[in-house]
Amino acid sequence: MMFLHHYRKNIKSQRIKLPLKKRIGLFGGTFDPVHLGHIKIAEWLQDHLHLDEIYFIPNYIHPFNKRKDISSAKDRLKMLELALKAYPSFKICEYEINKKEVSYSIQTIQYFKKTFHMCFSTFMF
Repeated sequence: MMFLHHYRKNIKSQRIKLPLKKRIGLFGGTFDPVHLGHIKIAEWLQDHLHLDEIYFIPNYIHPFNKRKDISSAKDRLKMLELALKAYPSFKICEYEINKKEVSYSIQTIQYFKKTFHMCFSTFMF
């Protein structure tokens, strides 16, 4: 799970938070199946980090997983849609699914930066 936020130094070299239009979290995984643990983690993080939205990002092929019995991307997306239906601030990003290849976190972060015109000064993993 990655959380993205901004900060900058003021004249006294203390860090202060900049006001953001939106604070988002990125939650990647296979989600096979998505389960209550995923939802509870996202709820806790949203509450404690004051996130406006969390993007669930199912991967197409996990770079370190050798499992052969993973459900299809289409089925995993449908499971996510059903599981997140009651959570309007939880979104699904199909970027990694649509790539149809192994994805790495840095590529997904670059996608979010480019697509959403975001400027990140700090990443916490």
